Amino acid sequence: MLTPALPLFALVAMIAAAAPGRDNVVGELASIAPAEKRIVVRQDKGGEVSVSWDEATTFLRARPGATSLEGATTLAPAELVAGDRLLCRGTLDASGARLGANRVVVMTRSDVETRRQREREDWQKRGLAGTVASVDATALEFGLRLTQAGTARTLVVEAAAPAVAFRRYAPGSVRFSDARAGAFADLAVGDQVRVLGNRSADGTRLVAEQVVSGAFRVVRGVVAEVDPAGRTLSVRDGSRGGGLVTVTVGPEALLRRLPPMMVMRLLRSSDPASAETGASAPGAPGGPASPGRAPDPDEALERLPAVTLAEVAKGEEVAVLGPREAPATGLPAIKLAVWTMPSWPAGGRGGRGRGEGATGTADPFSDLLGAGGDTPW
Repeated sequence: MLTPALPLFALVAMIAAAAPGRDNVVGELASIAPAEKRIVVRQDKGGEVSVSWDEATTFLRARPGATSLEGATTLAPAELVAGDRLLCRGTLDASGARLGANRVVVMTRSDVETRRQREREDWQKRGLAGTVASVDATALEFGLRLTQAGTARTLVVEAAAPAVAFRRYAPGSVRFSDARAGAFADLAVGDQVRVLGNRSADGTRLVAEQVVSGAFRVVRGVVAEVDPAGRTLSVRDGSRGGGLVTVTVGPEALLRRLPPMMVMRLLRSSDPASAETGASAPGAPGGPASPGRAPDPDEALERLPAVTLAEVAKGEEVAVLGPREAPATGLPAIKLAVWTMPSWPAGGRGGRGRGEGATGTADPFSDLLGAGGDTPW
C-alpha cells in the first residue's frame, strides 16, 4: 500500500540538534505501564525498546503531518494509547533495549488514521501507476507508460524539483511499508512506478511530488503442475513460447482468485470490438472505474477472494508478480492471481493470445498485479 506509515523521520532531523540526549527510538506504542513510568515501543526498523520517563520528561503532541515541533502541544503520559506513533529522544543503554527518555513526541493514532485517509484520497485523485518507458537523466524526466481498456499511452513525468520524494520498493515486496529512500538514479526502463503529482491540462505531462518505484516482472500463463506440499507450481509462460517457469509461493505471498464476472470484464477490456462499442474498462470488484482515479493495487487485489495453493488447478490461468532479478525459469511469488477462462461459444474470442491486449501491448490481467494502469485494477 502506498500510504506512508508516518515514521516521523522528518521530525528526527528537525529536533535532534536541539534536544538533549543522543539517541532516537521511532515506532508504534505497543504497551504502557503508567505506574512504572514505562512504555514499550515497536520500532519501525524492527524489535522493541522499553522506554522509561521521569518528571523531567516532556511529552509533546505533534500536528498531523508536521515536519517540525511548531504548534506542538503538551500531553500527559496517561493520554497515550496503543497504536500511537512515537519519537522518543534520550539515551539508550549498552544493549539497545532500554532508553531513558527526556522527550517523547507523539502523533496520536486518531491523527495517524486521519492523515492516512487524506493521503489515500490524494493518491486516488492525483496518483498514477505504470511502467518506466524511458529515462532522461539530464532533464530528470522519465516516460510513464499507462494502460487503459487494453491500450497504452505515455506521459512525461518531471522529477527535477528538489522536494520530490523518491522511494524504492524492496525486491520481494510491493508494500510501501517495506520501501526505502531512493533517488532518480534508481529508475530504469521497465520499472513499475507509482507517481503522485499534478497533471498538465492536456494530460501529457505530470509534475511529480512522490515517486515510488521497483524492479519486478510478471509471468502470465497456464498452470502445468501444482505441488502444494512443496509450495510451488509450474507455469507455461505465454511470453516465452510456452517455456516452464517454476513459481515458489511462500507464506507471505498474496494469492487471490478472480471472480468469473471480473474475468469477463477484463477480457472485454482487451477486445477491439468492446473498445469500438465503448464498453467500459474493468473496475475493481464492486464498480466501474472513476475517471482520473488511481487506486492502490494491493487494496484492490486484497478485496478479492483468497485462495490456497491446493485450490489452484492444472489448466487454470495465472498471473504472478515477482522480483525482476529472479532467474528466467524461476520466480518467487509476491502476488498471484488465478482464474478460470470462460467457455466461449463457437466463433467466440477464446483464441486470443495470452498477454496481448487490443493493441498487442497491454494485458489487463498483468496490470491487475500493479504492472501499470490509471484505472482501478
